[in-house]
Amino acid sequence: MNKKCLLVDGSSLLYRAYFALPPMDADGVPTQAVHGFLLMLFKALELSKADYCCAAFDEKTPTFRHTMYEDYKANRPPAPEDLLPQFDIIKEVLKSMNLGAISLSGYEADDLLGTISKQLSEKDFVVDLLTGDRDALQLVNDKVHLLFTKKGITEIVHFTPDEVKAVYSVSPEQVTDWKGLMGDTSDNIPGIPGVGEKTSIKLLSEYGTLEEVLKNADKIKGKLGEKVRANKEQARLSKVLATIHTDAPVDYDIQNWEVKNLSDGEQTLKRYQLNTIIDKIKRLEKPEEEETITPAQITFTIIDKNIKNALKALTDEPCALVIADDAISISQKSLNYKIPLMFGQTSLFDTGDATNAGEAIKEVFSVLKMPLIVHDAKSLLHKADSFSAVHPNIHWDSMLAAYLIDPQQKSYALSALGSHDSAGLYSLYLTQKQTLQRLGIMSLFKDIELPLSHVLYQMEVSGFKVDTGVLQSLG
Repeated sequence: MNKKCLLVDGSSLLYRAYFALPPMDADGVPTQAVHGFLLMLFKALELSKADYCCAAFDEKTPTFRHTMYEDYKANRPPAPEDLLPQFDIIKEVLKSMNLGAISLSGYEADDLLGTISKQLSEKDFVVDLLTGDRDALQLVNDKVHLLFTKKGITEIVHFTPDEVKAVYSVSPEQVTDWKGLMGDTSDNIPGIPGVGEKTSIKLLSEYGTLEEVLKNADKIKGKLGEKVRANKEQARLSKVLATIHTDAPVDYDIQNWEVKNLSDGEQTLKRYQLNTIIDKIKRLEKPEEEETITPAQITFTIIDKNIKNALKALTDEPCALVIADDAISISQKSLNYKIPLMFGQTSLFDTGDATNAGEAIKEVFSVLKMPLIVHDAKSLLHKADSFSAVHPNIHWDSMLAAYLIDPQQKSYALSALGSHDSAGLYSLYLTQKQTLQRLGIMSLFKDIELPLSHVLYQMEVSGFKVDTGVLQSLG
């Protein structure tokens, strides 16, 4: 079986983490970017199951691209002051966990990822690239895949060559041609003025490469043809600027990046008060045997009528319930049901015609007498009131559990916790139970969870506004 290496665009991830999370500190030392970086890294390690891992960082010195084009990345503001020291901290943390942390003067992190991924794939390694930079799409091939951080620190999208083509309508080999035509505002790469994403895709679908587009510029009609003919050299320069180098003179020994002694970093993590990360390392190194649900295991049974009969297979054990704008989903172990709340292409809630949705909610609440696993029980109680439904029997509120586990998280929305439906919520419930038990605060959660859900609900019914600030004051 081929060995696998996870290569991380460290600069990209640290910036994303900084802006995704609220300020955090350890005795005055800023740490929120480090915290978010490590959350994404460990999620990627769980997905990738890599044997080796290294993060590459940009240097402060100009690169060869700045020499070629003085305005390269000139539109970017300077890094926030409290982010700068976190670069050194994350490198220290990575090295303490026996993972790689490298950089090379004159080159960007992308160039190191490109060089190392090419060298490793030629040695029959499989490589996963973790980054939020679309430039890395050009590196994707049969042995090099992309884990793209799409949203905040919670959503990672996997790209193979076919998936790149399906999502962006260009192949990995065409990414630099694409950037040459449309430019890249994030890097201040000019491209051809007036040629956007759709137009560049159309040109590449017809001509294949930037060079062929420019070669056939006289055949392109109208204003578009004029723009192409007037900006040939700028397009060529833009393609060069967007091309990741795969021959950087980087020196490394992959054996120094083996993912096997992450817990060696525990003392460093404790010094920066990153206790949540210590818990994640323990889970990564010693996975729990308790049942979990993974996306590959999930198949929903669609219920479009006779809800009561359809749900007879459910037992008296805890059951996860999620009411979204377009569907109600219900999960209990291997049972997963979905009740669509749609009319044509429009959600009933969005149109204001909530009659059918309301009837479905009332019937579901009347059927589900077992203990319910929910997210934001307070809102669910309000929803029951709005449809004159009986109040559900709440067993677990994953929003309050999430707050108790990590009171410094920026968002406690269900989507921010990586769960979008009842199957995801059920899996989250199992994970939260394990975490609360490991942290030794399960009894605290049981003492406050049900009373607090109802107290917050009653406060709002009485006219008080309850938000995360109230939760933090209670915490």
